[in-house]
Amino acid sequence: RSSDLVIFGYLSDESGRKPVTIIAVAGFGTCTILMGLLPGYATWGVASLYALIALRFISGVFLGGEYTAANVLAMEAAPKEKRGLYSGYIQSGYPVAFVLIAALTFLMLQIFPPVGGLNSPYVMYGWRIPFIIGGVFALAFILPFRSSVMESTLWQKAEKRQNPFAAVLSGENLRRFIQVFIVLSGFWFMTIAAAAGILPGVLIRVVHLTPQKMTLVMMIASMVLIAGYMGTALLSQKIGRRATIAITAVL
Repeated sequence: RSSDLVIFGYLSDESGRKPVTIIAVAGFGTCTILMGLLPGYATWGVASLYALIALRFISGVFLGGEYTAANVLAMEAAPKEKRGLYSGYIQSGYPVAFVLIAALTFLMLQIFPPVGGLNSPYVMYGWRIPFIIGGVFALAFILPFRSSVMESTLWQKAEKRQNPFAAVLSGENLRRFIQVFIVLSGFWFMTIAAAAGILPGVLIRVVHLTPQKMTLVMMIASMVLIAGYMGTALLSQKIGRRATIAITAVL
């Protein structure tokens, strides 16, 4: 994840937020559709697993471009006095999407029951529908974004440096970089490991929930997360960013 952020972060500073956003969204949208169209294990054998991992890796690289271009573009366009609130809206997009994905997955599990092993309707084609819908939404986003969103005026006015890496990794910027790196590494380790990586498996194998019930639990948790993001954003508007980061880190 760090390497893709470095790649697209560099391109975002060099070429602008808008074109990099378009490239990133087109990349992970295409990869998502291809994942939904992959032949199954019965057709390709273990090669289907390797192809899925490869596409997931590539889509993750493009997703890093969204973080270093689209999010930055939105924050640079936000009024200075409301950037905390706007950041809450941006971060809430992730759990909102997860709620919609979980709802769609729950619907697919009802329509295509996951019984029958590799020949079950869900394994054969039910799981593919959310992937294809998500990829189509991503690609459909590009046209209105390209025609209606302007490039960041802050980026246009900023002094262009010959070597952005040298600027980040030297002087006062290096200290800031280390602080942000530590905070975000801890945040994503907690989020990915606990919520996305461990929790679904624990709910199924330890708590013995059915896939349908596990999906509902994750959907409810994401709804709470939306409130948490917005509450934290409002708190940062009241007491400042540094104090909010310290409080949430301790919690």
